[in-house]
Amino acid sequence: MKKIFTFLCMVIFCLSLTAYADQTKNLKSDYVSGDYGYNLNADGSATIVSFNKDKNYGQEYYTGGSVLYIPNMLDGHPVTKLGNAAFLYNTPRNITAIIVPEGVTTIERAALASEWLPAVYLPSTLTSIDTYAFDGVKTVVCNSANVKIEEGAFYRSKGTVFYGHPSSTLEEYVTKTANDDFQNCVFANIAEAPPIEVVAGTYLVKLAPYSYKTTVSVSSDYAKAGELVMISVSKEGATSEPSIDVVERGVYVRGGATKVAVTNYGNGVFGFIMPASSVYVTIK
Repeated sequence: MKKIFTFLCMVIFCLSLTAYADQTKNLKSDYVSGDYGYNLNADGSATIVSFNKDKNYGQEYYTGGSVLYIPNMLDGHPVTKLGNAAFLYNTPRNITAIIVPEGVTTIERAALASEWLPAVYLPSTLTSIDTYAFDGVKTVVCNSANVKIEEGAFYRSKGTVFYGHPSSTLEEYVTKTANDDFQNCVFANIAEAPPIEVVAGTYLVKLAPYSYKTTVSVSSDYAKAGELVMISVSKEGATSEPSIDVVERGVYVRGGATKVAVTNYGNGVFGFIMPASSVYVTIK
């Protein structure tokens, strides 16, 4: 019954994201400033409602190791909200971190639900995070000690590290939330958070979903081009040796994605040289 309920929730979520994506494609913002579409609030502040809506992010934009700094002002208007589905499916796949600026108070439903979002840095001014605001983010650094977090705000967070202030609402959220879509997440003191420079200039090593009877350890979630990445895999009750596939994310050739050469060291231990692109690892 629990599995059926979880499956139904996933179906509903996927349908809702599809609806949001359709809305985003047709969204008419009142104003456009650079890559951002925005509307004005009653107090004259701005809500970002779309990102690069008139641009097609082709392969030339898949240059990794870059950080997206969301502006705190648009045409003289302070940015206070990230609107519903504003960045949904529109962030470049090799962005390694998004910095939400000081002054932003609200992140609305599915605003940053881009499945390929490694790290996000949140401001001290943040007061509200809505449902499905994030999707599978690996690292969260939250400077706000008292932000209201709706259930399911960090959808599909597995192994995510949340950095925040001790005794904050974020710590309470992480320690109390436990379900199929929020597994092995930990809270850490914000003093231990990785600086932005650590994630800049690196690429993400992202694991595809794998069996709950499989244990996987990766030498690093982020790596620079040319670095050796080691992956260890063990499967409970397996009768054959595991294997892995590594492909470059966002770099395609005729016939499929570009594969990365993998060295099998035996006993479930593998290694590969990180390309100048984020990679997607499938456990077999």
